[in-house]
Amino acid sequence: MKDKTKFEEPPSIEGYVYRYKPNTKLRVQVYLTVHSGGLFFLNPTQAHAPQPPMPAVLQDRRVDGGVGPAVAFEKEEMKRGKPN
Repeated sequence: MKDKTKFEEPPSIEGYVYRYKPNTKLRVQVYLTVHSGGLFFLNPTQAHAPQPPMPAVLQDRRVDGGVGPAVAFEKEEMKRGKPN
């Protein structure tokens, strides 16, 4: 800003949205993501979307000591977020 006020960037968002083509009224699904102030549209077949949030009931580790769904979800998200 002109008075040197700085704003913190809001958290990134991402998800599927529908785009309606004006002439044909055709509905097309696209993947929208916002990073570092940029707005990106991706073909859904090329997007690496996160899995939907899990209910709190599933978020605990399994009683038998194995990896529960929440731990597996967290590992997948961490792997998805690492640069290639």
